[in-house]
Amino acid sequence: MSWFFRTAQHHWRITLLLALLWLTGSLLLALGWESWALTAQLEQTLLWQRLLLTIPFVTGVFCLAALLPGWAWWRHQHRDGHLGHAISHELHNAIQRHELYIQYLPTLQHHSGRCIGAEALLRWRHPRQGTIMPDLFIPIAERSGMILPMTDWLVQQLLAEQANWLRANPDCHLSINISAAHLASKQFLPDLYTVLCQHGVQPDQLVLEITERELINRASEETRKVLHQVTQYGFRLAIDDFGTGYNNLARLYEFGFELIKIDRSLMRTAVDKEGGDRIFDAILTVANGYGAPVLVEGVEYPADVAFLATRDIHSIQGWYFSRPLSVREFQHFHAMHPGKRSAPRTTATAPTVVAESA
Repeated sequence: MSWFFRTAQHHWRITLLLALLWLTGSLLLALGWESWALTAQLEQTLLWQRLLLTIPFVTGVFCLAALLPGWAWWRHQHRDGHLGHAISHELHNAIQRHELYIQYLPTLQHHSGRCIGAEALLRWRHPRQGTIMPDLFIPIAERSGMILPMTDWLVQQLLAEQANWLRANPDCHLSINISAAHLASKQFLPDLYTVLCQHGVQPDQLVLEITERELINRASEETRKVLHQVTQYGFRLAIDDFGTGYNNLARLYEFGFELIKIDRSLMRTAVDKEGGDRIFDAILTVANGYGAPVLVEGVEYPADVAFLATRDIHSIQGWYFSRPLSVREFQHFHAMHPGKRSAPRTTATAPTVVAESA
């Protein structure tokens, strides 16, 4: 039996075909014998004859039933691997085929309503599969090493689309996500700085976001050095999904983050669950205790806006204000949201904390 399951796991197509052929043949044999017996008008069929007719059929059913668990196991074990391999292979050609594109999710000041920037979101429009969600292809790109050339393309395309807008709006910013592969690459930061200078864009207009989970998984002295270099080059550093990785205030000081993005799940918890507001307020207190403004993402409903109205929030982001936009749509959105004038902040040198919704 163990041999059968090993065969089912590694040669499931052959065993499935054999089982189906055995089942079909047994069924036809049983029906043929029954037809012959009726045609010959046999008055009686012995018990052993009926058993002989049913044995092949039952055996075929048993083989098929025994095969199904092995087939299901094989599909479960290899589904993600084959899917990942296929996507990884397709990603190599996605850039050359112009299948990747950027959308921008606007960021607004909380109380003034002024659009102060956006998060650049990478999208993939596959010619046969349609739009492939980033939750699927980004992890595969990270594992396969394709995330670095994809980020290179993202930065080049972002500057091609938005360099003029950034130069005309020096107080606005765009943000991109970085991962462990970027932290491990010694050329990523120098190359990024060079390309920004070539387009006349100030480094502090680009925000580099790293998730809290990624930070915890790679907490090391080398990571600290790389993150310190981010600020040395003049980029702004943000911790994304804050509040989901059980981080603490000391970690923020340790890595020198200027922005903290509170995860959108906390916004949903605060509004939808009893006692969720106390959890949100506790995390917000930690963020404000760092001395930075807070950006909350995941603001999607009027109840979210009402909940945040009395809280010390600097910036907000979410589908209540806008869905991800094309470059032209975003620049129009920015022009239509100049905001209302507000008094200058007394903590002008304070770093920024962001609570963002995906």
